[in-house]
Amino acid sequence: MVDFTKLNIWIRAKNLSVEIYRLTDDYPKIEQFGISNQMRRAATSVPANISEGCSRDSKKDFSYFLSISIGSLNEIYTFLEIFSDLKYLQLSKKNTLIKEINELKSMIYSYKKKLKTKES
Repeated sequence: MVDFTKLNIWIRAKNLSVEIYRLTDDYPKIEQFGISNQMRRAATSVPANISEGCSRDSKKDFSYFLSISIGSLNEIYTFLEIFSDLKYLQLSKKNTLIKEINELKSMIYSYKKKLKTKES
C-alpha cells in the first residue's frame, strides 16, 4: 500500500481543490447550488480518488481510480471554461488553473504508466 500523503499527485490535487474552493467562494450565490457546487465536487474528487486508489489491493484497481481523477480534472477544465464565458473568472486566473490541471493530468498519466510497467 502506498502512503498517498507523500504522492506529489495527491498533494497537487489537494492544493488544486483548495484553490477551487477559494475561487468559488466569490461567485454569485445563485451559483452556490449549481455549477459552483459541481466544480467543488469534481475538485475534491481528484485527491479523494487518488487516496482511495492507494488503498486498493491491485495496481489495476489503483489505475482505475487514477482514471477517475483524470475525468474529474476534465470536468473542472470544462467548468472553468463555462465560468470564463459567464465572466465569473478572469482569463489570467483561468489560464493558471488550466495549466495546473494539464500538468496534474500529465503527472497522473505518468504514474499510471509506471504502475502498468511495475505490474508486468
